[in-house]
Amino acid sequence: MNYNLYLDDWRMPVDTLISKKPLYLKKIISENEWEIVRSYYEFVQKIERYGLPDLISFDHDLGDTYYFLDEEEPKKLIIMPDNCYFDYPKYEEHDERTGYHCAQWLVGYCMEHKLPLPKYVIHSDNTVGSRNISSYLENYKKHCE
Repeated sequence: MNYNLYLDDWRMPVDTLISKKPLYLKKIISENEWEIVRSYYEFVQKIERYGLPDLISFDHDLGDTYYFLDEEEPKKLIIMPDNCYFDYPKYEEHDERTGYHCAQWLVGYCMEHKLPLPKYVIHSDNTVGSRNISSYLENYKKHCE
């Protein structure tokens, strides 16, 4: 089955078109039809049932875990090159699965089935999470494919 997968907990592909995203991303989103999945579990289920999609558009935050952090525990901050501060996602400390976890699962699936990684874009508003997904997938492509 040929299909494209749009991973986002609440947005629709049209929301990407009206956002302040780069033109290349809007073009990719507008020129394709999308199967929408809302969680890590739907992402895994869809791929296990229908095989790899031709294209995946990733969101990072899939739920409210990364929007509402425990105020009693100090947030870990990192300084980005443009001197902006962002919350650093602590993946190992949360039960909620993110787009990063989907990327990890995808790499494992491709390795297990000896398949190339599908094309992908990242439409997430989470700058650090987007970079983490991209770095993980690019590292796999560079060293393992």
